Amino acid sequence: TTSICCILFTFVAMQSLRKSLSFSLTHRSLLTLQLSSNRMISTHLQMQGYTSSVTTKIEVTTGDSHSFKGDLLVIPFYKPQLPKSDGDDSEQLIAALKTMIPTGISESLSAIVSDILSEQNFKADATSKQVLRISGSLPVKYIALVGLGPNPKKGSSGDIEVTTAARLGRSIATIAKDTNVENIGVVMLPGTSNPGITQLLLGVHDASYTDNRFKKVPPGGFKIPKFKSLSFLDCSEKVAADIQLTNKLTEWVASGVHFAKDLVGAPSNSKTPLVIADLARQMATEHNLEVKVLGEKECKELNMGGYLAVQQGS
Repeated sequence: TTSICCILFTFVAMQSLRKSLSFSLTHRSLLTLQLSSNRMISTHLQMQGYTSSVTTKIEVTTGDSHSFKGDLLVIPFYKPQLPKSDGDDSEQLIAALKTMIPTGISESLSAIVSDILSEQNFKADATSKQVLRISGSLPVKYIALVGLGPNPKKGSSGDIEVTTAARLGRSIATIAKDTNVENIGVVMLPGTSNPGITQLLLGVHDASYTDNRFKKVPPGGFKIPKFKSLSFLDCSEKVAADIQLTNKLTEWVASGVHFAKDLVGAPSNSKTPLVIADLARQMATEHNLEVKVLGEKECKELNMGGYLAVQQGS
């Protein structure tokens, strides 16, 4: 909330106050005219050329890795901490990684993961990933190994660390774009709880955000992502019981972040002070809030000299 308010304040500060924005309204005064007011706000925003970016809706479920059937199976790996050695420790690293292969996946998938590790291309460094297209009658089309780097909690079996979880979420969304898949399952690390799931989902939403509003439309239109569902596999009963609530809360946070990104990415001629005022008013009517937009006169009455001085300079 603080970040969004700061962004709104900054945008208003960078615009000229020659157009007065002197009105004050409350949600109570809008109750009887809410539908017509929202319609008028939407119409004015469209006239000014301001639109919101397209948001992708992702369904979130839980399950077990052995019975998962989908397009992509994601398996995260921490990088093992090996004893210091002067020689080549590649064989030790591969052996340690193979001990981390999830025991819940089928024997056929486990064998494929073991073969991938034996190639010694994947070392589980942070942000590293290796994706393999699978043929045959297996339950998934792709397997993706995602490196998390060394465990920041040094071997602890507790919840996944915040930065690591968000990075994993961004990797999942990036792989989804690259492979153009629809259904994804991710094998969760032991000890992962609701806070870790929240950060992972925020990472997914962050990397899934796309703003094509002001780009030239290519022949055939923009590519529409297929990514629609994410299943958390082998997670705890507590996580499974709370997953829908966790997902809803995360969607609310992500929608606020995307709202701020839309404002940042819009050109100044489409986010004039009047447009920003309308966006604030629209937010107020949707969430039962009060909003007051100050014009030059009100700013002078409040002795906001420093703020007005910025306007003189711009």
